[in-house]
This record gives sequence, structure tokens and C-alpha cells, in this order.
Amino acid sequence: MPRIYKIGDLVWAKIKNCSPWPSRVTVPIETVKKTKKNATFVYFFGTHDYAWVDYENIKPYVEYKHILATSSKSSSFRKAVAEIDEYIEKRNTDPTFDPEKENEIDLEFNRLKEENEKPITPKKRKMSTGTKRNSESNKGSSAKKRKSTPTTENGASSSYSSTVLTRNYEEILNRPAILDVPSSPTIDINNVSDALKSKQIEPSNLTFGFLGLGIMGSGIVKNLINSGHKVNLWNRSTRKVSVVIL
Repeated sequence: MPRIYKIGDLVWAKIKNCSPWPSRVTVPIETVKKTKKNATFVYFFGTHDYAWVDYENIKPYVEYKHILATSSKSSSFRKAVAEIDEYIEKRNTDPTFDPEKENEIDLEFNRLKEENEKPITPKKRKMSTGTKRNSESNKGSSAKKRKSTPTTENGASSSYSSTVLTRNYEEILNRPAILDVPSSPTIDINNVSDALKSKQIEPSNLTFGFLGLGIMGSGIVKNLINSGHKVNLWNRSTRKVSVVIL
């Protein structure tokens, strides 16, 4: 003979194509029709759903927890196990605690929140069109005004744009000529620093390539040459290169 459960019992309830689920025997809801004769109405933790489950598919929760608590690895199943364990702890401190009522409160709160967050669309005002005679007279006056004003494009008049173009053209023509580049300091290739003399540097068998004989580059090239290295030079002007070669 199947075991009879009373309202409030914690059980494992199994329905078709699902693992045994943490549940609670509860009062039947009128909207959920009873399709089976020997069945118990349960509330599922985690999913917060209801269903009629056969007696043979229901097991006591605490008695079978060590067997069925690991029957599924899904996140929803773990959430359900956590909820029923939390429910047991709360019932120990508050015997009147009911998870179904808590769920109904949450649903009502979410419903009210969604209603308050709905944007209020303002009503469209109907514009009066006026009589046919007035509209025709307005068209004529607007056409006359349009002829008297200069043609516009992109919000700017043609007379204004032509003035701006002329002014920009004159500014380009009146720009000063390119000034001569100031001469950079000359390179004294024979002036060797005391720090370089004190170092015993062996020249490399490789040839170094160097671009630019500016303030920094001229000093580096001078030290390479005075150390006995071979250097291939490139500079924007050939004057400095000729000084180094000589």
C-alpha cells in the first residue's frame, strides 16, 4: 500500500523525463486539474511550479536525501536543494514560514514594479487644418517670400557661403613664403671627449648605417668614427656628410 502524505510534508517528487525534485505537499489549486486518481499535489522548490504526482513517484525528503541529492548536476536542481534546506532552517525558527506565500509576494512586487516602469506615452494633439481658402492664400504668400529670399542649402544661404569661400581663398594666397631652415651647428670630428679616450674600444668588423646628423646623431656618429668603426651615413643635406667624410 502506497504511503499517504499530508500537507506540509517535504518529499522528492518525480515527474516524467525529470529527476526526483525537492518538493512540498501543499493544498491543491483549482486551476491545476487532477488528471490522476492516486496522486498528491506538490509544490516544487526552485522552479516554484505545481503538479499532481503519483504516490509511487514520491519519496520522503530527509530519508532519501543522501541518495537523491546528487541525482542531477544542473544549476536549477542545486538551487532547489538549497531552497528546501533554507526552508527547513527557517521553519525551525519560525513554524509559520511558508515559501509559497513568499513567492506570491515576490510575484506581486515584480508585477507592480513592471507597471510603474512602463513609459507613459503622451497623447498626440490634433492640429487644425483651417479652411481651404486660407491654406491656398498661405501657399501663395510663402511662395512669394521664398522667391524674395536667397536660396538655402543645409541651413546656410548661398551668399554667405560664397563670402566664406572667397575669404578662405584670399587667406591661402596671402600666406607668407616658406622661410629658410636655420643652419645647424657644425660637426667637429677631430674633437674627441676624454671619456671616449679613457675607454679601450675595439672596432667592429661590421659596418653601421646611420640616418640623420642632428644634434644627437652627429655626436653618436663622431664617437663611432673615432672608435674605429665603419659607418654609412645619410642626411637630408649633403653638407654635414661631406664634413664627416673629410
